[in-house]
Amino acid sequence: MDSYVDIFIVRSAPKVTSAVIEGSPRLKLIGRVGTRKDKIDTEVTTRHGILVMNTPDSNTLSAAEHTCTLIYSSARNIPSACASLKTGA
Repeated sequence: MDSYVDIFIVRSAPKVTSAVIEGSPRLKLIGRVGTRKDKIDTEVTTRHGILVMNTPDSNTLSAAEHTCTLIYSSARNIPSACASLKTGA
């Protein structure tokens, strides 16, 4: 990795391996967007004094809004109205 990187911000797909961590001597923080940290080698980060953070509640509000929208949609028969509109019935 690059020696000038101080912070990694990762989503779900990338793996932060020991090779990546040890190849980034200036690395101080790895921020994980989401809850799980299983793709980050936390043993190596601990050994190098690198802080690993996650955002476990980052999607809570969005999930609640989506749930309410689905409930309202079902209550107002939006899916069937949409299908009817598309078929011209």
